[in-house]
Amino acid sequence: RREKPRDGPLPRNTEASLRATPATISQGDTVVLSWNGFDAIPLHSWIGAYCPPTADLIDYLDFIWITEEATRTGKVQVGPLVNMRCVYEFRLFSENEGVVAVSNLVQFVGGPKEPMQGRLSLTHNTDEMRVMWVSDNKTVAVVQYGLFGDSAVSTAIAKSHTYQANDMCGPPSTTISQIYFRDPGHMHDALLTGLKPREKYRYRFGDGENWSDWFWFRSARSAANPDSQVNMFAFGDLGEWRTMMAPIPADRPYTTMQRIEQDLAEE
Repeated sequence: RREKPRDGPLPRNTEASLRATPATISQGDTVVLSWNGFDAIPLHSWIGAYCPPTADLIDYLDFIWITEEATRTGKVQVGPLVNMRCVYEFRLFSENEGVVAVSNLVQFVGGPKEPMQGRLSLTHNTDEMRVMWVSDNKTVAVVQYGLFGDSAVSTAIAKSHTYQANDMCGPPSTTISQIYFRDPGHMHDALLTGLKPREKYRYRFGDGENWSDWFWFRSARSAANPDSQVNMFAFGDLGEWRTMMAPIPADRPYTTMQRIEQDLAEE
């Protein structure tokens, strides 16, 4: 992280503007930030991301330097951006003047109640599958599922829980801010039961109004078959990371995982 910007009211420059497009995005989309009203962007200028937009100047989520190329084009692309159940705002900083322009707000199509981070887990019973996901919904959380190609669906009610900053061990994890402790949303856990062995099932999760896409899985083999086996693919932490506002280089491990997925599909 760079040095913290000066705190206090936003000193908006009425002749300068910062625009974020598009203003409504989906999970994983990128945003183009463009600016006007400057004779020249000063050296050491940078753009900070704030989510929510009410955050103090010193409490920025991430930042990106204005490069020489960006000063020529008057714009920079950031992302892919993640739906963190809040609205994004971007602020353009000058080294000497502080904030010189503030962008319009950028929101997600799914909003804070969008069901995300869906994942599956086997249980000790071969006729079950656990579905887990995260959203801001505090009341209803359900999974609809059924045999692939069959219009009939069953419903499984999920249990939900969350945690607060005071549940953490100590600072900085107990400090509520954009980079230390953020509201984690609510974690939902539903158990699908009565599954037939080795069948393809479709499923989706949500709250009855806000749904995920339809996904599918194949249920486990029957425990009654003594010769049944499960093939597993395991891989370690690739040890790579990226900042929120920086693009993903083409040679990063994400492409490795795409190749692995292709190999598994071909088998």
